[in-house]
Amino acid sequence: MLLGVIVAGTLAANAGALEVVGVPGGTHVGVYPYLGGSLILPGERVTLVTGLAVEWSPESDRWGLVATFTADVALSPRLGLDLNLAVIHDQAGGERGGAAFFAGAGPGLSIFAGRWTVSPFVSLFHGLNVSGWSLVPGVNVAVGL
Repeated sequence: MLLGVIVAGTLAANAGALEVVGVPGGTHVGVYPYLGGSLILPGERVTLVTGLAVEWSPESDRWGLVATFTADVALSPRLGLDLNLAVIHDQAGGERGGAAFFAGAGPGLSIFAGRWTVSPFVSLFHGLNVSGWSLVPGVNVAVGL
C-alpha cells in the first residue's frame, strides 16, 4: 500500500526564505533561506504535501532541519488555500546539544503555473524545549520533478 502511494505521488524541489520575528515585541530574529524536497499526494479537492528542508541564517549563523505537512484545498485550477504544520530544529554551528525545537502552524496560498508553485505563508511557532513564540512569514517556490 505505501509503495502505491509513493508511486502515485509527485516529487518536487523547494527553495524559499522566511523571516523569524519574536512575539510579542516584533524582534527580528533572522532570515533563513532554505532548500528541500517534498512529496505531493494529489487528491480530488485536497492535496497533501510532506516536505523536508535544511535552512540557514547567515546573519545569526544558525541552521536547522524543517519537517512540514501541508493540506492544500483547491479554490480553482490555479489557486489553493493551505494549512501548514511544521516542526523545526535550530542550532548554532555544530552544537547539537544546544539545539532548539519549535512546532507551528498557519495559513498560506499556493499559486500554480504548470510545474511551478509559489506559496506565500505565515505561521506561528512555539518553542518545544525553549520558551517563546515567533511569527514566521515566508515564501516557498516548488518545481515538480
